[in-house]
Amino acid sequence: MQFIDTHCHIHDPMFAQKYQKPIEQIVEEAKTAGVFPFVSVGTDGPSSHYAVEFAHHHETYASL
Repeated sequence: MQFIDTHCHIHDPMFAQKYQKPIEQIVEEAKTAGVFPFVSVGTDGPSSHYAVEFAHHHETYASL
């Protein structure tokens, strides 16, 4: 079974800091557990822009 994370903030640098792992490792672990893809959501204009830029540089993510 596969799940889609429809609301996350994986693009936020604090996300990786919180889990003390690189984003790539977090994504791989999630994919192994059956969670993929991700919709990374900004909380304001600048973070939304960053979410889109992040998605462009990480093809395994979706951003809104």
